[in-house]
Amino acid sequence: MGNYLHGFSVVKFKLQFVKQKKRYFQSRLNGLVESRPIWDVINELTGRNLTKSLPILSLKIDDIVVSDSAIISDSLANSFIVPDSTTQFNRQLFEISLQDIDKSRDVTPEIPLVTESEILSAVKNYKFRNKWGEFPASFLKITFPALVIPLTFLFSSIFISGTVPRCFKNAIIKPLYKNKGSKMDPHNYRPISLLPPLSKIFEKICKSRLNHEVNTSGKLHDEQHGFRNRRSCITALTIFSQDIAEALDEGEMVLVVFVDLKKAFDYVIINILLVSLRDIYKISTYLLRTFGSYFCDRTFSISINSFKSRTYLVN
Repeated sequence: MGNYLHGFSVVKFKLQFVKQKKRYFQSRLNGLVESRPIWDVINELTGRNLTKSLPILSLKIDDIVVSDSAIISDSLANSFIVPDSTTQFNRQLFEISLQDIDKSRDVTPEIPLVTESEILSAVKNYKFRNKWGEFPASFLKITFPALVIPLTFLFSSIFISGTVPRCFKNAIIKPLYKNKGSKMDPHNYRPISLLPPLSKIFEKICKSRLNHEVNTSGKLHDEQHGFRNRRSCITALTIFSQDIAEALDEGEMVLVVFVDLKKAFDYVIINILLVSLRDIYKISTYLLRTFGSYFCDRTFSISINSFKSRTYLVN
């Protein structure tokens, strides 16, 4: 009888646990619209975020198991850097093309200075997580109101000179397991870049200005849903599902082709990207010059466990 009551209590406890767990995750999902926070909850529920963040103790390199952190970092860096020379950016040639554009204009457009409202808007939803040099993130968060005015001068000077500071272009990379393939293979990890806080804030200002000019140009296709305000995978899938439903209702055959490009962002040719922004979207030369500087001489270090690697050059 005692064993029966004990077993009944265990079953009852498990049912209560499952019920409370369900209620907890339902409360987390209520009101969420954007896909990223929804997937954060799903990954927490399934435990995927836990398996990805496991420490890298060893890798298999040329059929040899290696546990030395420096060698592991070198191997991961080689897998993260695209060796194809055609992806390298020739800033000098691009600068010459921008100078030709400036010479062809009767009046050189004035570069809009960065305002306090731009900076405050950029940090509105920004989470201070990464330290800046020896300063912890909590210190930056508390003292940031006093930095707003100095940052307007700093960011404005970057746009005017077209030169991004080197410290803005150095990232700390934490390898993240892709959740597929062997964990011993360095190619099964993706780089997660942790940039300095001020660099991230400056990026947000650049993004805001770029979005404004691209949207103003009217050249962006209406079916582009990625990386646009008030659009996401959800809006794209909604239209996609509707198109399929309408086609099936009319008795038509539906054929869908999905394309997944390996390391798509890594193989973007910066020259072609910036020339497209210049010629198709007519982006301001001061932004293009700043982007050109931003893509040059980028460096990174790899952080695994408590080890920080040497500095690697991206291009």
